[in-house]
Amino acid sequence: ISAVILPIELLAFSFVLALLARHRAPVYLGFLMFLTFTCLKFSVWKLPFLPARQSWFKFLYFLNDFYEEWFALTVLVIICWTYPVALPILSIYLCLFPWCLVKLAGDVVVVRDNLRTAW
Repeated sequence: ISAVILPIELLAFSFVLALLARHRAPVYLGFLMFLTFTCLKFSVWKLPFLPARQSWFKFLYFLNDFYEEWFALTVLVIICWTYPVALPILSIYLCLFPWCLVKLAGDVVVVRDNLRTAW
């Protein structure tokens, strides 16, 4: 899986991001927000001291989180920002997948705790 499927998955996802960027969709802004949030969540300042295997698992977790949770929500927010008539679609998405907001709230607590222990 790591040798064949993961590289194909990364290439395909990069292609989708490139297509969205070509249409001036600010998906990269959402990705930068996700990257910052995830770095704080994983205590990025501790990564150089982790064993390679644990760092690899965090990287895989990072990829999964972005395109399973953040990507869809980012695209929907961009669509609703551009076309406010699409707000019912965002509402339906949040009703069907409320766990993304619950998980985000839990992750905010983790980030807060990580920042407290870092300072």
